[in-house]
Amino acid sequence: MRVLILGADGLLGRALRQAFRGHDLVSWGRAECDISDYRCIRTIRSTNADIVLNAAAWTDVDGAEHPANEPAVWATNRQGPVNVRTACDQSGAKLIHFSTNEVFAGVPGRFYAEIDQTGPGNAYGRSKRAGEVAVLANQSHHAVVRVSWLYGSGAADFPGKILGAARRLGRLRVVNDEFGSPTWTADVAKRVELLSRIDCRGVWHMAGTGAASRYDWAVFLLRHAGLGDVPVDAIGSEDWPRAATPPRHAVLRDTRLTDAGLPPMPAWQDSVKAWLADRARDE
Repeated sequence: MRVLILGADGLLGRALRQAFRGHDLVSWGRAECDISDYRCIRTIRSTNADIVLNAAAWTDVDGAEHPANEPAVWATNRQGPVNVRTACDQSGAKLIHFSTNEVFAGVPGRFYAEIDQTGPGNAYGRSKRAGEVAVLANQSHHAVVRVSWLYGSGAADFPGKILGAARRLGRLRVVNDEFGSPTWTADVAKRVELLSRIDCRGVWHMAGTGAASRYDWAVFLLRHAGLGDVPVDAIGSEDWPRAATPPRHAVLRDTRLTDAGLPPMPAWQDSVKAWLADRARDE
């Protein structure tokens, strides 16, 4: 199977490259294919891919709130999926597009299934929801995979920042009233590889099983990284001002994976421990 990965240099893209390494693989970053440019349609078609994985996106949630960035945000997160879907429709390729838990309002206590109504509360979420609509419109045979609180490799994701700050500062302040599902990119990529083999049209949720606050995640991470003696102060979101308003409780619930014969996502705690073990082997 010939597979094209767009956004291959990003956090999820790198994990997808690993999971699909056994296929006839083409992987492009923005330098090779800018999905916001309509000329990408011809470029994507030229690969003759059977499957296109679109992990390209504007992911700076706070930056998306700045009016000067609005054209670029929407060009990437809405027009980009339009262009990629057009290329796939013209070539006959299957498109698997990646979205986010931030398309939901995040009502406290809610766990969101694939069929639940969306209602994004920030600019990033609205742009990503528009991209979903473009991919799924008109009885589409394509798929949208929603993920949540991704982490994988490098120092730029939440665990990397927490570990770095703990070693550097010796004390942390972490928000305790924002809840989600920490999700290891490797877990997502492995299931997407399996998903690509079946008729997977529609919306799918892939997030670590269970829910945690940012504070819960940080405390668990430090304890299992051997840094449990670092104090972590729980604070409210009002004490950590941001340009964007994140959903307070946009926890994703998977209702489709096991029905399709695919393995469920692991408990988020198990994946954090597996990620730490992977990280230790690489150091």
